[in-house]
Amino acid sequence: QANDTQRVFTHRVTDKPSVVFLFPGGGAQYVNMGRDLYRSEPVFRQWIDRGLNALNGKTSFDLKSLWFAADDQLVSAAKELERPAVQLPAIFIVEYALAQVWQSWGVKPAALLGHSMGENTAACLAGVMSFEDCLGLVTLRGKLMEQVPEGGMLSIPLSADDVRELLGD
Repeated sequence: QANDTQRVFTHRVTDKPSVVFLFPGGGAQYVNMGRDLYRSEPVFRQWIDRGLNALNGKTSFDLKSLWFAADDQLVSAAKELERPAVQLPAIFIVEYALAQVWQSWGVKPAALLGHSMGENTAACLAGVMSFEDCLGLVTLRGKLMEQVPEGGMLSIPLSADDVRELLGD
């Protein structure tokens, strides 16, 4: 009212705002992703542990040791986390666990959206598939992506008809 820069303004929301959960795809992973939440948030830890237990014996890597790598293992863990078979389940588990934390705090999403692999997390949270089934799906997807020869998978911002015209015979 008096153009006082030290004044605190209080505003009230007239309607309850909506929240949307957005989930990234592959490439969003990093060493120690979620480490502090794992240590401090029981709900987050519960879902991380559930995911790790579901992967136990089904993969050739120990995801927990890659996530929470010792200082002398940071470079090798980061390199291993670049593999689709490793990064996709890691990202899914963290996304799902983080969503569970927000919901345990009373934050309920009005919508769920994801990019690429993140679409699987959104679908799982929407009840399309179980946590374990989705984890199996993203793990399989990562394994299959690693088996495709270089250049065998492309992302082209064209319609199928436009691409057919470029392919020739």
